[in-house]
Amino acid sequence: MRVRLQLLAPFKESKLLLPLPATIATISDVKKHVRQSLSTVRDTAPSTKDILLEIDGFELLAGSLVRDVVEEKDVITYVLLARPVGDSNEEMS
Repeated sequence: MRVRLQLLAPFKESKLLLPLPATIATISDVKKHVRQSLSTVRDTAPSTKDILLEIDGFELLAGSLVRDVVEEKDVITYVLLARPVGDSNEEMS
């Protein structure tokens, strides 16, 4: 399967087609895969907890199965969440 991604600021704004390995099952897996695959995401987002995925303005929940919520024509928007200054609960993923 492949997904259509749109990265918005503060990421380098771009639209990409990204293949997903067969092992990717959940939206959480997609977050991790994109962060590991794209240096612009890895360099900007300290953790996958800092990332929100949306389709048409609707949040994709981390535990949702990709096959249940993402269709071939969908564009997944990658959004960086604002973190409070001094938040020390960062978990690197």
